[in-house]
Amino acid sequence: MNYELVRCKRRTVGLHITQEAKLVVRVPLRAPLSFVEQVIAEKTPWINRTISRIKKRPAPYLRFHPQARTSLIKAYKKQAKLLFKERVELYAQAHHLTYSTIKINSAKRRWGSCSIKGNLNFTWRLVLAPLWVLDYVVVHELAHLKHHNHSHRFWEQVAMMYPNYKEASLWLKLNSTLLLM
Repeated sequence: MNYELVRCKRRTVGLHITQEAKLVVRVPLRAPLSFVEQVIAEKTPWINRTISRIKKRPAPYLRFHPQARTSLIKAYKKQAKLLFKERVELYAQAHHLTYSTIKINSAKRRWGSCSIKGNLNFTWRLVLAPLWVLDYVVVHELAHLKHHNHSHRFWEQVAMMYPNYKEASLWLKLNSTLLLM
């Protein structure tokens, strides 16, 4: 199986399938190649399913002139700033949560993040998703204000704040390529 091997400072092996259906394997600096091959062999069914699913997705059909694209992204970022402020305030007040700042970025692989200091970051690309999906990401990050991990208690918090979070999470997994203009 063809793959890109990336050695970096990490403790575990990470497998990632890119939007181009290529396998990227991130491993600890000193991981033996035999161990890497063993992990890939164990995960081959998942790898093949994921690659197959990505290849079945329709290719983006819109192509923009670079200047038009830049203007469009600028408009999306402006909209995202307003929309995230509104949605974060709505859920933070409803659940008595306090955050520090909201920042908008251009991330392609991470929909949002929450720092230990309560700073919330979101990708502008989520304005291309349905509002109920954007709300899930907002709630997910707000839940990190109480639980700075993905523990069982964290997911209970998310479920309490946003009962249909599983549907929204699934929507993101199935439609992420639509948001990567």
